[in-house]
Amino acid sequence: MKAINLPFYKMKLKDVSRELYLEYGWKIPPGIIDREDRNPLNFSREEWQQARRAGLNPKEIKRTFQESWAISDSRKAFAGALLSKGFVLARGDRRGFVAVDYQGEVYAIARYAGVKAKDVRKRLGDPQTLPSIEQARDQIGSDMTKRLQQHLAHAQASKQKRSAAFEFKRQRLVEDQRKERQSLEEFHRKRWDAETKERSQRLAKGLKGIWHRLTGKYEKTKRQNELDALVAFQRDRQEKDELIFKHIQQRQQLSLRQRSEIHTHELEIELLRQDIQDYRNLKTDKPSKLREEFRQTSEKASKSRKPKRIRDKNQDRGYEPEI
Repeated sequence: MKAINLPFYKMKLKDVSRELYLEYGWKIPPGIIDREDRNPLNFSREEWQQARRAGLNPKEIKRTFQESWAISDSRKAFAGALLSKGFVLARGDRRGFVAVDYQGEVYAIARYAGVKAKDVRKRLGDPQTLPSIEQARDQIGSDMTKRLQQHLAHAQASKQKRSAAFEFKRQRLVEDQRKERQSLEEFHRKRWDAETKERSQRLAKGLKGIWHRLTGKYEKTKRQNELDALVAFQRDRQEKDELIFKHIQQRQQLSLRQRSEIHTHELEIELLRQDIQDYRNLKTDKPSKLREEFRQTSEKASKSRKPKRIRDKNQDRGYEPEI
């Protein structure tokens, strides 16, 4: 009889509702469609980088097709639903209706939507009026090239902006360090004058000074003053050296951050240029490194998301729980 807090229970119930709609083939209300699935043409530069790193999960692809099928009742609605998620409805060579994603990969509608081929033909009609796979790839290549060129321009502008920001920080740091060294030099000068005056007052003058010379106390005080002056000089030099080393370290840290960020921007720009070239190759049906990279990334992501199985007393009942 414990009250357990269920955080984000509405979102969890929404996910359960979506799964039930897909399981029983009911028409999905627009309110529970997963809004995270978006057309890559609408990705920001950061979202494109994340998509490039993460790839695509086959289970998520099937869910996308099932959702698009469940909320549409005609070819136009189905094509629009797929397009909003980054898939172009096309005419396959032997599979009738297919969809082409933004990487140029081809997916059979019936297989990924989980419906029969005759139901697909009944709802979508004649596939001959649709663009071919080559035409769809050509359109995707053109659209993605334009979008990636925008990302490239933004990345280059961001690199220049960050370089200017680091140059401004460097100039400010140099000015602050110069002022700090001047302040330390002024402090050393004032302290040296005060200590010199204090040491000179130790030496007696007049008859007392003559007496100190005769007794040798004058020479003793003079040697002590010279020793104190040497110690003060070494102290001031050490304080100045420590400040210089501190300033050098600050400049090195700033330079290291600058090189790191500039290297990151340069790597991003290079990857965007490669992606643009890959999409140009996609239009000409040349081998694309991008598609292979996405495929490898998706396979790794799919393997990492596989549920692990544990053995416990439930095995005696004929099943293994998944976690």
